[in-house]
Amino acid sequence: MLRLVQALPEDETFLVQVYAGTRAEEMRNWGWSEQENEKFVSMQYRFQVQAYRMKYPEADWYVILMNKQQAGRLIVARTDDAIVLVDISLLPSFRNQGIGTFYLKSLQRESEACLRPVVLRVLVSNRARLLYERLGFCITQQSDLLYNMEWHLSYMQNLN
Repeated sequence: MLRLVQALPEDETFLVQVYAGTRAEEMRNWGWSEQENEKFVSMQYRFQVQAYRMKYPEADWYVILMNKQQAGRLIVARTDDAIVLVDISLLPSFRNQGIGTFYLKSLQRESEACLRPVVLRVLVSNRARLLYERLGFCITQQSDLLYNMEWHLSYMQNLN
């Protein structure tokens, strides 16, 4: 069973672990000690949180639970113009189980109801992009590092 709970300050240790899981593959080849990796992850996590809070001060921060176990985090900002998927990250042991798909489809249903697109940014190198494309997200802008992607019901209607 999947459930969202509001992220609280006492969840920070878990949320750092989730963030570390998103960087583990990248850091594996750096040759750093475990202590250096931990310091780097902690610093980068703090920078990311600060950036998200500055850009999306009204965002909702959630811990994703699967069968009462902490599985990941979801950050969503709802603006007048869009539903912004700021971040969805899962611990490696919870990936490829349909959790991301479940919450993305939930945001798509919300998008249909409020007639606002779901928008997100994803690193070019992030495999999650394939999931987003499979669910009908379209690339609206790209740089060397990032894709801006968007989903709106009208995109799906145009495909049919």
